Amino acid sequence: MRRSFNIFLFTMVSCLLSCNNKQLNEDVIVPLNNGKVVQDVNLSDYVQYTHYVPLETNDSCLIQSINRVWSDSNYLIVYDYAPLSGVQRLYLFSDKGDFLNQIGTEGRGPAEYMHISSVYIDRVNNHVGVICGVNAKLQIYTYEGDFVRSYKISTEYIYMDDLALLPDGNLLAHYPAPPKPDAYYRNIGEQYKYEYRLLVPTGDSLISKPLTAEASWANKGNQAHLILRPTTYIGGDVYGVSLFSNTIWQYDEQELKPKYTFDVGRNMIDSAFIETYKEENWFDYNMMSTISNSGFTYGFGYVVTSDQYTLLKVNLNDDILIFDGADALLIEKGDLWGFSDDFWANMSAISLIETEAIDIESGELLKIRDSITEDSNPVVCRYYLKDNLIQEILSDID
Repeated sequence: MRRSFNIFLFTMVSCLLSCNNKQLNEDVIVPLNNGKVVQDVNLSDYVQYTHYVPLETNDSCLIQSINRVWSDSNYLIVYDYAPLSGVQRLYLFSDKGDFLNQIGTEGRGPAEYMHISSVYIDRVNNHVGVICGVNAKLQIYTYEGDFVRSYKISTEYIYMDDLALLPDGNLLAHYPAPPKPDAYYRNIGEQYKYEYRLLVPTGDSLISKPLTAEASWANKGNQAHLILRPTTYIGGDVYGVSLFSNTIWQYDEQELKPKYTFDVGRNMIDSAFIETYKEENWFDYNMMSTISNSGFTYGFGYVVTSDQYTLLKVNLNDDILIFDGADALLIEKGDLWGFSDDFWANMSAISLIETEAIDIESGELLKIRDSITEDSNPVVCRYYLKDNLIQEILSDID
């Protein structure tokens, strides 16, 4: 079903994100121009093509629930995570979907992992890094599944939302908003006090250093996972988004520096608002409505990057900011899964089989549907957007 979109054109006078002729500490402001209301525009309408890959099914790789899929050259790395059953496994498939091997094994041994906190991919060395909650270690494996080495990490810093490998070999860790101390969270712990931390390999340990200011509030009930995908790679560099901010931050020389700030047409949550509602659960639906009705925004809650565009989710809803490095477009409603090599989309075999043939526009996907059973592994897919996307959308609405 097609949906209405509010589209706002932003302009900026800067080079592409990967350009290096600007100082990194320059915060380039992207101004908001006049808004336009447009009917029947959907990001999915501007997909150039979709690449579908049915994952091989056998007794060695029975996937329960895909958490994340990365692609690298001729490989797909699949993170299978089923919280109810406790399954957490990493698999390597070919780019055609052929099962190759499991990456590492579950357990408490020195070369094993249990209770995965976060995973990152090292495409330079063909390595996978796994933060293990039980062993309080970073375990590193080759794509083939061989154990390489481990680093000890303090238990205060193991439970993170996201982990990114930096060009200098360090790791950028993002943590959820801190919980308010109660019967369960008696001790907040250092890990929740800072949104971003730098993890520096030193000897056989990871040394943690805060990169952002200490949190000025604590969430009632539990830690608040308000930013689901906080970091991304652009032109070989690592960028991140931050809670209550409409800025993209760039990592450079062990610092996070503001790079691009977007005017999304709403105010950032300020200290007075935080003071008024600091006792509330900020992850609660009613609180989200209060924030929206007050004219505030949480800022960016999700960022992914393809070869062409950076896509950011705004205000915890489906509003999507499309940024091509020179211009940006804010569209109301959208989904970011499947538009990046770091976040492929997936569909279960059952849901695909139950889809009527008339509703499947892709001949390739229809053939896949007819070749699988309900017990088959999921089908993963990657969407590729059209070139000159912003210009084409604007041309269509004129």
